[in-house]
Amino acid sequence: MVAGLAVFVVATLLAWLRDWTNASWLILIAHFTLATVGLSLLLILFALQSTEPTRTKRRQFGLGTVLLAMSGLGMLLAGVAGIARLTRFDPAKMTGQGWIVLSILITLLLFLGIPLLMNVLELLVGLANRAIRMPAVRRLIQRPALRATGSGVVFDQTVMAAANSLAENDARSHRAAYIHGTAPSEQERLKLLNRLTNGPFVEFLKVHPGMRVLEVGSGLGILAAEVAATADRVEVVGLERSSEQITAAVQSPRVSYVQGDAHQLPFADGSFDLVYCRYLLEHVTDPERVLREMRRVTRAGGRVAAMENDISLVRLDPPCAGFDAVWSAFVDHQRRLGGDGLIGRRLFRLFRAAGFSQIELSVQPELHWYGSPGFAPWIENLAGNIKSGQQGLIESGLCSAEQIEHALTELAALASRDDASMSFVWNRVAALP
Repeated sequence: MVAGLAVFVVATLLAWLRDWTNASWLILIAHFTLATVGLSLLLILFALQSTEPTRTKRRQFGLGTVLLAMSGLGMLLAGVAGIARLTRFDPAKMTGQGWIVLSILITLLLFLGIPLLMNVLELLVGLANRAIRMPAVRRLIQRPALRATGSGVVFDQTVMAAANSLAENDARSHRAAYIHGTAPSEQERLKLLNRLTNGPFVEFLKVHPGMRVLEVGSGLGILAAEVAATADRVEVVGLERSSEQITAAVQSPRVSYVQGDAHQLPFADGSFDLVYCRYLLEHVTDPERVLREMRRVTRAGGRVAAMENDISLVRLDPPCAGFDAVWSAFVDHQRRLGGDGLIGRRLFRLFRAAGFSQIELSVQPELHWYGSPGFAPWIENLAGNIKSGQQGLIESGLCSAEQIEHALTELAALASRDDASMSFVWNRVAALP
């Protein structure tokens, strides 16, 4: 498009200098081409900001790109034709060498134009993102305007309304659709999961007195509050994209919440002693970028930690074939939404790619059997996972309602068997920035 636009401009200037009446058809082509360019850019930007499924976004982006390429080619051909007409070019007088030279020039223009077009698109999107992330803009719009209360830190509603809207728009192009949603039943499941897993994970974090801590993807703030209570003078900031989660989050004198995007953390370099995430990387489109941001905001000598899923590691005994089939479809469904339910197995590679050093892997095991305190809650948690994704599984065609009902019935029967057991391990990693 850039090459075509250059030729088009030259043709228009020549027309204006030599014969304005011959340029009228070029003006009509310009109007049509610019309208096509505008439509294609709107389609592309709409696709980037859309919260539709990935397949729909790809169609929108693809259509916009095709229209943009067609408009660029149209400009190029119109410009070449205009120059030929205005310079009295006569094809009948062209020699073989002349045609070869002309073919080479057109090929070069096309060859250079396509990469330039992609660079222009990337530049436009990059400029928009940079404008949103400019410190002055963030300070003006997203400044939290904190005021102390007896229940912790509360954000000024007027200022945060604008900040929340900005953060939400800024995050859409990067985030995967959250497979579980934020319904009240899902909130209860998350509370249950916190009760089951928080203790060992807090020990793993190795929190020391006076630490400034960031939790990326703080959800309901249950874990953040426990981390803040681990040692004296610990301050925890919880970053969460969902306003519903922040509204329902636990209030603590040493915990504050900020709405934002994990791909673009709104904090200065080296702001925290400890940065961690849990059950987050499986839900983002670019986990490496998230880890680079976590590394950026961690001070030299600080620590970054994560704990994530590889849901293929769930084992039930006696086997539940119906559950296994739905659980496998759950992985496919999450992948279609832009997430990765198997990301736990990739943690070492992701941390290496993000530039961390002294990376150490570990696991947090879950071994439960009939009569043990965690057995019934863990079966309940598995059932809750399926229920939270039930609608999406059915709408995507990956499972029928009957298959899901059968899987839930299997889990209920398993929970009541006195010879039943289950096992699972969380994948953990800790590293230096």
